[in-house]
Amino acid sequence: MELHSAFHILGVKPDCDSGELSKAFRTAVKQYHPDFNAERLEWSHEMMTRLNSAYAVAVEHLRSRETVIPAGGAFRDRKATQGPNGHSHAQKNSRPHPTQAHTTFSETHAERNPQFDSYFAGYCDEVIEALYLYYQYGLDNLHLRNEGNLRLRYRTALKKLLKASEKLSHLEALELSPREKLELEGYLRFSIAFLRCAKGGVVFMPSLGNYETKAHRHYDHAARILDNAVKRAFFDNHFPTPSNALSQETLSLCEQELLIVRGGYAESRYYDDAGYKLRLVERLAFLLKL
Repeated sequence: MELHSAFHILGVKPDCDSGELSKAFRTAVKQYHPDFNAERLEWSHEMMTRLNSAYAVAVEHLRSRETVIPAGGAFRDRKATQGPNGHSHAQKNSRPHPTQAHTTFSETHAERNPQFDSYFAGYCDEVIEALYLYYQYGLDNLHLRNEGNLRLRYRTALKKLLKASEKLSHLEALELSPREKLELEGYLRFSIAFLRCAKGGVVFMPSLGNYETKAHRHYDHAARILDNAVKRAFFDNHFPTPSNALSQETLSLCEQELLIVRGGYAESRYYDDAGYKLRLVERLAFLLKL
């Protein structure tokens, strides 16, 4: 699909940002998706195929304008990137020593394992790169994961995250200080929890009735809050997110919504996934405290 055709279908200009593109796509999905066009299913499927193709082309165009993964701050070219709560990791060409960002526990350089330090920052960067790929292409949207090029992007993001998690797990065999153990646990457990959530997801089907609709309402609200929190934690303002995305009140609301699904809708299709997301909320909160 030609670039100008893609932006025409989405109703945005080529110089739009990722937030405008995502908003336009969500609006179009509500117009064309089969769930909202039961009497025109063939037309709806055709329009969704065109829409997803257009979105893939547009996202690729926006991605080509960017040169650095914006981890933890405004999107700018710099040697060091930062993860949650100011954790400093480096780009591939120049990595600062991990102890530059972890100074609590009264830990000296001599107490840290040099072998751990030589690998940990790089593996964390691989986690961040996988998260960026996942969100840059809007793969938190379930409808995109099986469409054309985006299906490949989705699989690639999962493979990257799985590989990074496996590399982090290998560091558990090292002799580590208490601080290093916490750092490793934070990123490893978060990566595993995120991967489990990314593999799941339940497509909303209005035809299943009021019970499932109510469960979906709570689950979907929590999922949006959680995705915004992860984006804010790792990429600051690069992806449009509320300024309070990481506040204790917001994360508590996310947890409450998921607990409602677990406690009040045990027979719903969202029950298991709500449990996985609860674990991710816990892992993100733990990581942010480091």
